[in-house]
Amino acid sequence: MAVAFDAATNTAFDTTDTKTTSHTATGSDRVAILIFRSASTAAPTSVTYGGTAMTSLGSKTDAAGNNVEILYLLSPATGAQTVSCTGGTTGWTFTCCTYTGGNAVNNFLGASGGVGTSSTVTITSATDNIVVGGVMLETVADANIAAGAGQTLRSAASNRHASSDEAGEASTVHSYSWVASLLWTTAGCNIAAGIQVTASNNWLLMGV
Repeated sequence: MAVAFDAATNTAFDTTDTKTTSHTATGSDRVAILIFRSASTAAPTSVTYGGTAMTSLGSKTDAAGNNVEILYLLSPATGAQTVSCTGGTTGWTFTCCTYTGGNAVNNFLGASGGVGTSSTVTITSATDNIVVGGVMLETVADANIAAGAGQTLRSAASNRHASSDEAGEASTVHSYSWVASLLWTTAGCNIAAGIQVTASNNWLLMGV
C-alpha cells in the first residue's frame, strides 16, 4: 500500500480572523494535513476538520515573523466536511489536503533563513510515503514561487506562500525557489504508508 493524494482545498490570503472551507475526502486509511502560513508569529487556534480538532505537528518562524505550521488528523470523515481555522488578523491562509493509504504523520522539520532565493528541508521518509510541506516569504510584489523538482503544488498560485507534496524516499529534499532575495520560513513532514487500526479492522489485523 502506498500513500496517494486525494484532494486539496485552499483559502484566501487575507486578514479574516476565522476561515472556513468545505473539503471532501474519499478512500480508505485517510489522512488530513493542514498547512498554515501566516505573516505573523500567531499560532493557529481552534483548527477543526468536520468538528474534530486537528493536532499540531510543529511550526517554524523566520526573523520577520512569518510562520509555517503543520497540523494533521487521522481518519477524517468522508464526504463534504467543514474545515475551520482561526489565525488572527494579520495576513494568513491555509491549504488542507487529504491522502489515502496512510497510518501516521511524523518527521516534522522546519527551517528559516536570511535573505535568499530558495529554501530547503530534508525530510526522513521512505518509498510509498509522501512528503508534504509549505513555505512563507516576507512581503513582495512578484516572487514567482516555484516548487522543487518532483513536487506538485497544492496551493493556489502566490507570490508569497505555497504548499506542495512529493513521493517519499529515504532522504526527501523539499524545496522552493523564487526570484527576489527575501526572508523565508519553510516546513515539511512525512505521511507514512500503512493500514490504520480501527475497531472494525482490529480483528482482521490480529488474524482472528
